[in-house]
Amino acid sequence: VSFPQQQFFISSLLKENITNGVAEALRLRIARAYRHGQTFRVIIVMPLLPSFPAEKFGEKETAVLEAVLHWNYYTLSRGEDSLFGRLHKEDRIPEDEIKNYISVYGLRTHGEINWTPKSEIVYVHSKLMVVDDRITIIGSANVNDRSMTGERDSEVAIRFEDKEMIDGTMNGQPYQVGKFSHSIRVHLFKEHLGLLPSQQKGGVESPSSDISVEDPASDEFYLNTWMKAAINNTQLYKQVHSHSTMFLRLASHRVATYTLITDQLRSGGGGRGESSRDSAEDPGTCGGAPTSFPGGGRPHSRL
Repeated sequence: VSFPQQQFFISSLLKENITNGVAEALRLRIARAYRHGQTFRVIIVMPLLPSFPAEKFGEKETAVLEAVLHWNYYTLSRGEDSLFGRLHKEDRIPEDEIKNYISVYGLRTHGEINWTPKSEIVYVHSKLMVVDDRITIIGSANVNDRSMTGERDSEVAIRFEDKEMIDGTMNGQPYQVGKFSHSIRVHLFKEHLGLLPSQQKGGVESPSSDISVEDPASDEFYLNTWMKAAINNTQLYKQVHSHSTMFLRLASHRVATYTLITDQLRSGGGGRGESSRDSAEDPGTCGGAPTSFPGGGRPHSRL
């Protein structure tokens, strides 16, 4: 299991405009798992939108944001030379099976201000990766050439390889996990899924919360807990968006062009809107913060 939580994810499988080989390394490992019938999961968490000015898309003021969006999608899912594209075209993994090996998520939160529903992106700024609950990398380097080539930004990071092991489970089998790496991965998953004691009413942790996040490779967690929560959350936000003008309609699968983005910005903050109590669905039923990363696999615009 590889769990990168990153502000940017810009790499290349062609080594033309971008030279770092992070995406290619992931492709080779996923392809090997597919060929040998192995369970292997990559769970990428990153911002739903880069944090750059975005008042009117398609203008010079938003050039940086548009560039980052382009290269994120170019790396992950847009076109035959993206990571998802090469896994399907070159490694012959069926499109509907790729998600069993790698999936991408954002984080979103919600609440009420003066009885008006509000939703906002949780902006991921960390540069962290936990591998197999045994190795953790934490530092300042993003997945992009600015950080990875060694000739541009000065970066610092720690690679922590656990020496103290404890009993754990991986893909349903007994497995020795690193005490630190396991603990930080479990804490982050609990936080994202809203399972920490501080996130519960009365500050009491759910008795089943440890079980639900202990084994990140299992179908029960990866497909039926984490991915299911993200899909459900995305659907709930979409339903509430349809009933309230106060939810900003960005970072959505339905917003496919710059023109639509500009239109959504203009309509996103008009009036009082509706209370979540009047909405078709109350976002209070969301399973934490994970949402499906928008963009799909096919380009609809200059993104």
